[in-house]
Amino acid sequence: MSSFRTVFRDSGYLLGFRMLSRILSMVFMLFAAARLTPATFGALSFALVTVELLCAIGDLGITRYGSRELVRRWDERSLLAGRIVALEVSTSAAFVVAGLALLLLLEPGYPKFPLVLVGLLVFLVYSLVNATEAVFIAARRFFFSALFTFSGRLVYVAVGVTVLAAGGSVVLVMWGFVAAVVLEATARMVFVALSITPFSFGFDPRSLWRMLLRTIPFAAAGAASILFLRANVLILELLGGDADVGVFNVAFTLYTPFLWSAMVFGVASFTGLTESLARDPEQARSTWWQWYRLMAIAGIPLALAVTFLAGPVLSYLPAGYEESARVLQLLAWSVPPLLLASIDYNILHASDRERSAALILGIAAAANAALNFLLVPRFGIAGSAAALTGATFLREALFYRDVRRHFFRRHMAVLFYRPLLAGGAMAAVAAAVNLVNPWLAVAAGFAAYGVVIVGTGAVRLAEIRSLAGR
Repeated sequence: MSSFRTVFRDSGYLLGFRMLSRILSMVFMLFAAARLTPATFGALSFALVTVELLCAIGDLGITRYGSRELVRRWDERSLLAGRIVALEVSTSAAFVVAGLALLLLLEPGYPKFPLVLVGLLVFLVYSLVNATEAVFIAARRFFFSALFTFSGRLVYVAVGVTVLAAGGSVVLVMWGFVAAVVLEATARMVFVALSITPFSFGFDPRSLWRMLLRTIPFAAAGAASILFLRANVLILELLGGDADVGVFNVAFTLYTPFLWSAMVFGVASFTGLTESLARDPEQARSTWWQWYRLMAIAGIPLALAVTFLAGPVLSYLPAGYEESARVLQLLAWSVPPLLLASIDYNILHASDRERSAALILGIAAAANAALNFLLVPRFGIAGSAAALTGATFLREALFYRDVRRHFFRRHMAVLFYRPLLAGGAMAAVAAAVNLVNPWLAVAAGFAAYGVVIVGTGAVRLAEIRSLAGR
């Protein structure tokens, strides 16, 4: 059962280390933004986003599919783990060869070729990280998974800061990324083999091919998801250039902790949801209805807090990044549907509706791209942020329809009334106090939100006890 206690513990491990990792990355990116011009910082951001896109697309959904199959067939974990490693490495190698061939054929003199080349090497080594992550998720070894991720990020940030402080190039920064991923992948492989399961490669190519075919919906979902989140950078690069990418990515860097919070919750709760659905579907629906309520309550105050604090926080950056504050304020309003989607996405995958999840994510990614091409020429960088937020609401609406119809079998809209009322109270109080101090305004707003939530019965003690498994 995905009890509150279990998910809170697992999420705590992941959130603690991964948020530290994201904070490290955020500090590094802000340091890089301060040291580099917007154009040079945009080039570095473009390289990192390219690697991120490749890692997600090249994974082909194997991590998500593999963790689900390991949960269901744990007795066969050694053979399944071997298949996952073989699939991850072979598909990543194929992507690298195809990517290099395509780039050399279409644009042999591409100015960012050194960055892309190093990025492809990162992507190839990262296939081992993805393979071990499937095992860590299924075995619920979240502490060690997060520890290895944090250690790798620490190495990368240390090298990156050293290189930039010494006046080195962004290519050298990317080579630091390579070193960090090699160390992380090696440590993960050794730990899994010694502490969880050895990797058995005693399978025939046909079984590997069948497994690859089953990952197609997961691959489509993973590719659509990362394109949904990061296509903005690619389109801004096309329509605006490196400087626009740099300004946008400063705001996106501050936005990523909220993005990762939703992802961490999804990873930590996926194993328990899969097990509980197989054991007692009705109880699973009751538990996840309560989780849905909590996510509905959490999103609005976070969005309001970022709206009030974006300006003061980003005012410390050097000239050239002024528009980042407005970008962050727009991105903040994608947080409420983002948190709800973390539940919907898990439910669809755990209930074998991965094709529906992939379709919805594909529609949302296409909508985000279309909105970018429509809004960026007219509103600039802010238009790109508005496009992502609008597409996030569309994605959640489609998830809502599918989950209500096939899982909850009733409307979840009743869960939104009280949070919206409390959000109005928070906005009013924070706006009044903001005339004195924005930080005090957010603190007073949170207090007002809590009073309304508790006073209207949106949070009840019986629910908390139930979620805690008592």
